Amino acid sequence: MRKCVISSLITAVLLTAVPAFAQVYYPNYASSATCTMLTRDLSVGLRNSEVLTLQRFLVAQNYPGGGNWMLTGYFGRATEQAVRNFQQQVGIYMTGIVDVATRSAIQNASCGGYTYPNYNYNYNNTYPYTNYTYPTYPNYSGCQYYNCQSQSDALSITYVTPNSGAVGSVVTVYGYGFSTEGNAVHLGNGIIANLSSFDGRSLSFTVPAQLSGYGTQMTQLMTYNLYVTNQLGQNSNVTQFIVTSLTGSGTSQGLVTLNTLSPGQGQKGTQIQLIGSGFSANDNSVHFGIGGLRNVSSVNGTTIYYTIPQYVSTCDLIVGSGCAAPATKVVAGSYAVYVTNGNGSTQALNFTVIQ
Repeated sequence: MRKCVISSLITAVLLTAVPAFAQVYYPNYASSATCTMLTRDLSVGLRNSEVLTLQRFLVAQNYPGGGNWMLTGYFGRATEQAVRNFQQQVGIYMTGIVDVATRSAIQNASCGGYTYPNYNYNYNNTYPYTNYTYPTYPNYSGCQYYNCQSQSDALSITYVTPNSGAVGSVVTVYGYGFSTEGNAVHLGNGIIANLSSFDGRSLSFTVPAQLSGYGTQMTQLMTYNLYVTNQLGQNSNVTQFIVTSLTGSGTSQGLVTLNTLSPGQGQKGTQIQLIGSGFSANDNSVHFGIGGLRNVSSVNGTTIYYTIPQYVSTCDLIVGSGCAAPATKVVAGSYAVYVTNGNGSTQALNFTVIQ
């Protein structure tokens, strides 16, 4: 009888020891079963509760080199690299920024819809870590990340914003296959030439008061066909733009202007002054290349302060969370800067980003 009792106790101890042993080598992160829903975009330098929620999700993915030491609530370089891992895993752009598309993918992955492998690495969860084996950026056929255009790319327009406006309005055309320089916008019988595109996906022009190219004529209040030709001689599809006013800034008074950028060049992170008139107290939008910033304030109506960003996206100026356009890294080059608000749109001035 005593032998039976002892034997039973030994068996029970062995059975209960198995999950403890497995937990050491194959961590069971509770967050992997938690639905992760992020409500804002996240990037390097932020510190808040949503960063911590993101980090719990990333730790649960069990990427090589990760571990509970990452759960700080601060978005640093290790978190950025783990985000790139996840983005590569689900097939979206590896920006390291948690944008709308990444937040949606995280929600799908954690709330149901996708299942990803667990690498089952054993981490010591200490810092500094010694197993930093995150993958590097993929090689896109020798082209710089996001700034690649091949001669085989089809030149096309996806949309124009705004698709109507006054003479003097700045219009941005989005699409694919634009050349770095030497593009031309055809507006009716007019040609607006020598336009550049820093990313191959967007270019901007100012609606002229006079159209020239196939003869010369004053711009009229009407709907114009619009298309783009690039440096390779390719023509895009045709879309339309409506000229709504001939007075200059979208209003008959010409209430908003941009006269000076100070300084006119600088590195990413440089704070500049936009000096003009007609700026509103808090609902100005600063346009920078394809992106920018909404709800920018002006204390005196003549000056706006703006910091040159690290990344830009067409989603920067879109209200709501339905935009899923990727972020594009700001590189050295010239970027169109202008302001819009309830009074209309200013003309564009160029800011030069230097290394």
